[in-house]
Amino acid sequence: DGAADAARVGARKLLGPGGVQATCQFQTITGLTPSLRELDALAHVPLLSPRLREALVSKQTRPITVQTKRTDLGEDAAAAACWESRAKRSDEDILLKPDLEAIESISIDYAIMEKEENIALLPFGGGWSDVGSWDSLSRLISDHVADQGEGAVLVNSSNVFVHTSGRTIAGIGLEDLIIVDDDNATLIVRKGEIEHVKAVIDQLKSRDETVATEHSFEYRPWGMFENLLDSAACKVKRLTVDPGHHLSLQYHHKRSEHWVVVAGTATVQLGDDRHTLKAGHSIDIPLGAHHALGNDTDDPVVVIEVQMGSYFGEDDIVRVSDPYER
Repeated sequence: DGAADAARVGARKLLGPGGVQATCQFQTITGLTPSLRELDALAHVPLLSPRLREALVSKQTRPITVQTKRTDLGEDAAAAACWESRAKRSDEDILLKPDLEAIESISIDYAIMEKEENIALLPFGGGWSDVGSWDSLSRLISDHVADQGEGAVLVNSSNVFVHTSGRTIAGIGLEDLIIVDDDNATLIVRKGEIEHVKAVIDQLKSRDETVATEHSFEYRPWGMFENLLDSAACKVKRLTVDPGHHLSLQYHHKRSEHWVVVAGTATVQLGDDRHTLKAGHSIDIPLGAHHALGNDTDDPVVVIEVQMGSYFGEDDIVRVSDPYER
């Protein structure tokens, strides 16, 4: 059955083809006793000792510990360097983006599980889905939600899943499709073909489309920002600063900014001067000027930021000081 196959595959992944320094404990619990077939599947996993196989088949209930040795698992230099160069705050460690990007992109099974020295493996007899694609997510949602929610109008259509972030999606005569509409892109794919999304991403990257690498919004330690307009002439953002938080003191080489406060009361540092701006007030930030935005109140502050210049990328930020030590 599927549970036995999952147990066999899971054990092989955890133990690896050459063995891993691992502690495998198999212990039955009242009400969760694995079936004999599941135990038999585990008993036939390569690298397990005869003693463990015998215990599994006989459904022995006390913990079983087996040590297997693997000598070809050296420490990942990039991961070690990333951890060593982390930024430290009072309550957290921050891994820096350039160091993270230097680490090979592999599954957690290979990156962590195979190298873990103290690990437990138990057979699982229930259903399982990684929910790792829109195919699996659409099935999960469709099983629990009767309709497609607000924003979807389907006529003479069958087996169509629609996810929309707010725009109205209308479909006529559609079949076996997944439609995912975000604020800056729309994906339309036939069910069962979702694995080819990577090819779409690769094409977008080759055309330097920012939609392939950036969201239209980002959460930051101080709150969040949303991109409302991104054109060659200007870029417009909505900044939401949480109560008691401040952005870094910074300046830009390639853009000036104009801020309009639309909600709350903002604290603005511009050069050596400090300003308090209420809703409806605005301020100009000249190119190269040191500036910072803050919220010293108990309510969120919302600011519309208009950027003007030759370049609007997030990497044109020079931080003079930062409360989050980025």
